[in-house]
Amino acid sequence: IRNISTLQIHFELGKPFKPFEQLLAVLPAASKNLLPTCYQHLMTSEDSPIIEYYPPDFKTDLNGKQQEWEAVVLIPFIDEKRLLEAMETCNHSLKKEERKRNQHSECLMCWYDRDTEFTYPSPWPEKFPAIERCCTRYKIISLDAWRVDINKNKITRVDQKALYFCGFPTLKHIKHKFFLKKSGVQVFQQSSRGENMMLEILVNIESDELSVENIASSVLGKSVFVNWPHLEEARVVAVSDGETKFYLEEPPGTQKLYLGRTVPPSKVIHLGDKEQSNWTKEVQGISEHYLRRKGIIINETSAVVYAQLLTGRKYQISQNGEVRLEKQWSKQVLPFVYQTIVKDIRAFDSRFSNIKTLDDLFPPRSVVFMLGTPYYGCTGEVQDSGDVITEGRIRVVFSIPCEPNLDALIQNQHKYSIKYNPGYVLASRLGVSGYLVSRFTGSIFIGRGSRRNPHGDHKANVGLNLKFNKKNEEVPGYTKKVGSEWMYSSAAEQLLAEYLERAPELFSYIAKNSQEDVFYEDDIWPGENENGAEKVQEIITWLKGHPVSTLSRSSCDLQILDAAIVEKIEEEVEKCKQRKNNKKVRVTVKPHLLYRPLEQQHGVIPDRDAEFRLFDRVVNVRENFSVPVGLRGTIIGIKGGNVSILDKSLAILI
Repeated sequence: IRNISTLQIHFELGKPFKPFEQLLAVLPAASKNLLPTCYQHLMTSEDSPIIEYYPPDFKTDLNGKQQEWEAVVLIPFIDEKRLLEAMETCNHSLKKEERKRNQHSECLMCWYDRDTEFTYPSPWPEKFPAIERCCTRYKIISLDAWRVDINKNKITRVDQKALYFCGFPTLKHIKHKFFLKKSGVQVFQQSSRGENMMLEILVNIESDELSVENIASSVLGKSVFVNWPHLEEARVVAVSDGETKFYLEEPPGTQKLYLGRTVPPSKVIHLGDKEQSNWTKEVQGISEHYLRRKGIIINETSAVVYAQLLTGRKYQISQNGEVRLEKQWSKQVLPFVYQTIVKDIRAFDSRFSNIKTLDDLFPPRSVVFMLGTPYYGCTGEVQDSGDVITEGRIRVVFSIPCEPNLDALIQNQHKYSIKYNPGYVLASRLGVSGYLVSRFTGSIFIGRGSRRNPHGDHKANVGLNLKFNKKNEEVPGYTKKVGSEWMYSSAAEQLLAEYLERAPELFSYIAKNSQEDVFYEDDIWPGENENGAEKVQEIITWLKGHPVSTLSRSSCDLQILDAAIVEKIEEEVEKCKQRKNNKKVRVTVKPHLLYRPLEQQHGVIPDRDAEFRLFDRVVNVRENFSVPVGLRGTIIGIKGGNVSILDKSLAILI
């Protein structure tokens, strides 16, 4: 965009919908009870002037999406004027309480106040209990508070070339050209059918002529930005051109950056045939990812940089009690091609910290968590530590909660676990081949017409969708992948038996034509009195109405506890809640054994040496999150790597 500074922009202040107007504009007729009675006929009556906005039957367009709920609903757009005119004839029937609700009103700003405590009654006691200890206050903010007078004189100019705002994509740091081309870039797991806006990184003659030794001397042990154009800060630990590799020679877990003229301890090795082959595969994989997922052509690669991504910042305490914020780097080392790396830019950091001393880091009444024994993971409140802080200690009162006893459940978990069998066992019990068990638990596509005379490209999936090889996903409770073999539960066996009884001719036909990938209606049901389209629709209707269609699937890499075991855990936790024998202890602690949740430390793992296993009890130490800080839970699922917890995601029962 050019000459935007001379553009005169004038906006007319809009008038947003009132609450009931908004609801009528977005809700379907099936949700009419959410509106006052006087408006409901507008969604259902044939005489309604806006009845076409609420069709009982409508088509949807997946537009490349996978799930039906992601589809675009093909109904007419709402005409704002017609909607308001139709509602105007009904407004006089609103009750006084409804009129009060249907208006724009002030905002309420709520905040926590530990000095305020009262019981807040539940507006719906049958469903939600009262809040026994409510520590919330609020104040009213008028609507005019949001009206901002935009004045050019208030806008501060910054040198945008020298400054980068983390997380905001930018193209300017690497020379490139752009053009439209049909390249099949993947969007929403689907290859694009139309033209894509492509970026091509231009060859930098100066960088292209650099030797791997010069590249290593300029970036090794230093901070750079990777994953252009979504730049992320990373620490470089190695550089290779496919023949030679320079790497940092330092103890494991080192987090140091070698700034200025400091020469990092490094070592050089020559790669063998296997390492050279791996280097080539890495370059090919990165090039393919950039092209297929980002629409970026990176051209020829002369060097690969291996780096650790920035995970956050952590307060470090020196021997004299000074506090400084240090960057923390992932244990995982990832490869990045050199031409996509950006150096020597200044990143704007909104998380500036004024904390300089222990008094600043651990003020009285602040919340901390214990990283040492014997109160590991317990929530504490910092007390006045003036008499011990000079000795490098902090006084804390920890709350020691009652923990559920899961030892017996862990030892006897096999009694509650779902039993899975190989496919040939199910096939023997059902009297079918192992091929049919494998095929029907996956995807089966049926086209319109016959193979010789197909009617269009539409194909219906009549498989049970209990396993997904390409996505490496399974349906807990029905299927489980052990190594490369699929296993099936008794629930899957019952479902297959029900399917076999409902459509035996489909099983019979697929058994005789196992070499085919796609089957056709008229080939399966060739009789004159048989309507293949109706048969397929009956099967689809049955599948959609079956509870299995709503089950969630999970990665085969996910270690997850069965539902019966989770229920037993819930029972033990409930027993523990009934005992209510929490106690408090007062101790003095060395500051490095305390973790205080702060914005500046967001993303940093409090204990890098922690290992997570199923049944482990954990506590949330993150503020401003969907789970309250200090709330405990039990790990019921683990997905990801088995080396670093940064590579893992956990399923936790709160």
